[in-house]
Amino acid sequence: MATIDDTWRTAEEITAQIARLEAYDGTGKNWQRMQTTILAMIDARLNQVSEETIWSRPDTCSRGTYHLHWKKDKLFADVLDAATRAARNHQNTRAARALAQASERLAIASLPAAGRLVSLLTSADEAIILRAATAILDRAGLETATKTTAANTTVAEWRADADRRRRLAEETLNDDDDDADQPDDAAADASFLPDEEAPE
Repeated sequence: MATIDDTWRTAEEITAQIARLEAYDGTGKNWQRMQTTILAMIDARLNQVSEETIWSRPDTCSRGTYHLHWKKDKLFADVLDAATRAARNHQNTRAARALAQASERLAIASLPAAGRLVSLLTSADEAIILRAATAILDRAGLETATKTTAANTTVAEWRADADRRRRLAEETLNDDDDDADQPDDAAADASFLPDEEAPE
């Protein structure tokens, strides 16, 4: 019987608790079976399965041994209680850990991704340049927006703002193209002046 996520078994706090039973080594008590019994009991509790289902397993104690002896053993009871609480906490914080890991992976990937977008601005394909510029402006807008603004923005307003940034990107690129095509005004005017009137 195993939980969908049984990573709790190897959690540091739980393994440390289970290891406490090694204090019974050499005393005649089967501390290894105590350990496997505790793990089986925790597994049943996390899965909301009756503990009665574990007593027939070859790696656990019998029902009688647990209720007549081990249940009353102070160290065994303390380890069972502490390890159960640690396992439940591990399960309850699983979603938070997954989100934290995903956030870390995205943060690591964001730098090379941003560098790739910037490098595309030098592409010979104007369509690629436009898409890269739009993506950069979009992300910059989201990154610099305040939390209050983001929280109070409707979907329609966000789309309108995204369209505005895309138009800005297009206008910026078009302006750059126009500037590149226009001759220098001062040079053009000077070419039509007599030599003596040309500016120095």
